[in-house]
Amino acid sequence: MVLSCLLEPLAPHNQTSDEELMDQTNTDIVYVRNLVFEAILGVLPRERVTPQPICVSLELTVNTQIAAESKDLNDTLDYAFLAEAVEALAVEQQCLLVETLAHQIAGLALAQPLVQAVRVTVGKPNALEKAEQVGVEIYRRA
Repeated sequence: MVLSCLLEPLAPHNQTSDEELMDQTNTDIVYVRNLVFEAILGVLPRERVTPQPICVSLELTVNTQIAAESKDLNDTLDYAFLAEAVEALAVEQQCLLVETLAHQIAGLALAQPLVQAVRVTVGKPNALEKAEQVGVEIYRRA
């Protein structure tokens, strides 16, 4: 099976549009797409002992105007730190459900300075033989 982690968002069904989800004044998206690592995730006996590929994507609602004007790294979101923290969290927690992991990742992201909201997608590329991947996408606000 080819490991593919390209997440194409499904058309929302009766969801609020992205424009409505974001505050219209000075709101931007910082993203991490298709962060792939191995971790224990799942309820099946084999999933509890053998790490499997996990694919995580984040869309973080932040105001980047201050950083853009100051050109100072300290005024922006440290996405490298956040990506490392997401992987460490997943490896350490060994969650039973993708929903639990997504919720924990959202909490981690919202604890970062500047993050107003986050969309988290957690996928398991090898979960179903006939599917590219399965997973969950959640949206949380601070």
